[in-house]
Amino acid sequence: MQALDATGTVRSDATKKKSIHDEAALARRRFARQQVLFLTRGWSAATGKRWTLSVAPLLVVATAASISSAGPEVWAPMPLPLFILAAFIGPLAFLAPAGIFLLWSKQLLNGEARVPHRSLWALAVLGALNFWYFLSVWTEGVLRYGHDYVLTVAIVNAGFVATLGGAAVRSYRRPTFASSLFFHSLLFLWLVWYAFPYLGEGP
Repeated sequence: MQALDATGTVRSDATKKKSIHDEAALARRRFARQQVLFLTRGWSAATGKRWTLSVAPLLVVATAASISSAGPEVWAPMPLPLFILAAFIGPLAFLAPAGIFLLWSKQLLNGEARVPHRSLWALAVLGALNFWYFLSVWTEGVLRYGHDYVLTVAIVNAGFVATLGGAAVRSYRRPTFASSLFFHSLLFLWLVWYAFPYLGEGP
């Protein structure tokens, strides 16, 4: 009996030590996870405004390149919304897209990670309208600028929309500040550079 008791005591002590070790390891993992979350949130909150504001000058450059183009080119296909905006507000059209980006993406200035539903709806609506626009002006665009040009511009537009769709899904499933910033930056870059390129008068 004494041997059994001794064995039982040894086994009990070993079990207790293993349990204590497991609890300590779990506590360390929880602490490390909390530290990562803290640092991530602190990073996005502290630098969200800086990173978001840095996109604005890039949009100004892209807008200037689009407006300054002498005619539709593959690198600058003259997006119609931008030229309609320029017709109404003149030189302010160079700055308007950057200002609209900052107003639309105000959540990024606070370091928020999730893409708001309004941005997802905007992509869906604009993507559908862009597809309809290509269908309506395809024939006239081919007659004006040639099949290769229209096809190239359409493929690039499709690439923009597909990339934005993938970025939206990824950001929705695993929201991070970086993915949200990438999505909104690419969305506005598409709008000022390639969306609704001038191909003719349309229907």
